[in-house]
Amino acid sequence: MECRRIKKMMSLYIDNELSPVDRDTFLLHIKSCPQCSKELAESQAVHKLFAKAEKSPAPYGFTARVMENLEQRETPRTKIREFFLFRPLFPRFAGVVLALSVMVLGTITGNLLVTDRVSQNNATIEQAFSLDVFQANPPGTLEGAYAGIMEVDNER
Repeated sequence: MECRRIKKMMSLYIDNELSPVDRDTFLLHIKSCPQCSKELAESQAVHKLFAKAEKSPAPYGFTARVMENLEQRETPRTKIREFFLFRPLFPRFAGVVLALSVMVLGTITGNLLVTDRVSQNNATIEQAFSLDVFQANPPGTLEGAYAGIMEVDNER
């Protein structure tokens, strides 16, 4: 058995709270392991010191003063933790649902906006390369003016 497990069992052994099987296993290990045996002896000595110590009553108002000091020393972090732990479940659940709804709605509308712009850009590009819009002699150029004169003469 590992020493780590035996060390966890020492307090239970001293308090006589081990099952018979665990107690036998514990004692076998203690007999074979000098380090654990030494630690058990030290723990038993400390236990005996506390058992022999005098018990004296606490002074008047001691409990009230200790509790008051604890309340004064309560950190903001503890208050925040209590706020989240002791709130009813429904508001927390509703907040999560609302946040998820906003994220999904934002994703959908963002995709729609991007899709519309991409399709508009594709349409503009297709129109720019379309042969129907293409003019061989654009107006305002020398070629356009010459073509305009030539067509006017042909129509007469």
